[in-house]
Amino acid sequence: LVVIEREQRFSRSLLWRLQRAFFEREGIEAWRTNTVPHHVTNNPALAHAYAQVALGFLRDLCAGGRIDLAAPLTLVELGAGSGRFAFLFLRVFLRLLRASALAGVRVRYVLTDLAEKNVAFARAHEALRPFIAEGVLDFALFDVERDEELRFLESGVTLGPGSLGQPLVVIANYVFDGIPQDAFSFCGGALHEQLVTLRGRETDRTDPDAICRIAVEYSLREAPLDYYGDPLLDEILRGYAQRLDGDAILFPIAAVRCLERLAALASGRLLLLCGDKGRVDEEALRGEGAPSMAMHGSFSMPVNYHALGAYAERRGGRTLMPPRRHASLKTVGLLLGEPPSGYAETRAAYGEVFAR
Repeated sequence: LVVIEREQRFSRSLLWRLQRAFFEREGIEAWRTNTVPHHVTNNPALAHAYAQVALGFLRDLCAGGRIDLAAPLTLVELGAGSGRFAFLFLRVFLRLLRASALAGVRVRYVLTDLAEKNVAFARAHEALRPFIAEGVLDFALFDVERDEELRFLESGVTLGPGSLGQPLVVIANYVFDGIPQDAFSFCGGALHEQLVTLRGRETDRTDPDAICRIAVEYSLREAPLDYYGDPLLDEILRGYAQRLDGDAILFPIAAVRCLERLAALASGRLLLLCGDKGRVDEEALRGEGAPSMAMHGSFSMPVNYHALGAYAERRGGRTLMPPRRHASLKTVGLLLGEPPSGYAETRAAYGEVFAR
């Protein structure tokens, strides 16, 4: 084996480029062959729970006068894959909405994915056609690592920063565990970044199948506590350095930047709902070592939801975190942009369907 990458910052590793290439190549086959995890995206009970929380969010917006009833509420699903979750969610959410006092509120669900094959599959799927015909379902190609706009394929509408007059609902299941993260460890108040070295064959530089056979090695390099040059993110890292000693963490930098770009569409007002594996409190971060990857054609890694929550709260938002007793699946909510009601209905719905 030869060195195909040496001591690279983890979020910039070749591994993530191979990951993207895998999903772009496989398209819907990754779901048809059960290659990638799909428990969350194929789960009617979770879709029903998400629908109840989204409806609670809508109630809060209406109670606080933070929504224009003449415009649709936009819900964006990231990394939608097969489109099954969109079907399950819309089926129950529209029923709950139309049976409520908010029956007149219009909604627009936007199914997005990085892979053009997946979006094309969903647009052509017979089960989704009634929602398209009704005008409540649209589609967009969206790269969660880069894109700042949403271009809807059915209606032709384009959303850019500041162009959405309404708050935004974002659904991200099995997304943040597969996009770039940074890796750090802490010792005596000092910050060290974990650098990655990859060994494999020369051809592995461009072959998505190499993900499962490349040898991954980690090394440490001391780094400044103002690592990101972003006061908000660096404050989170400094807090970890003060409280964690001998521990390592993953930092979901691509997820943070994605949320910043999506929040910018709606002037900072956003509800995120996501289901994935991860760590929801600081205690769960203790004892972590070098990053571990689960292999399933592609790869996935635990999401540091504690850091995402700290980010939201430092932006004046709120977090909705499940109890730690849920060992694998974590269903997390982040709220940005506070209405006068304090998200009472959103928090009540989340407590009923998740925290219990």
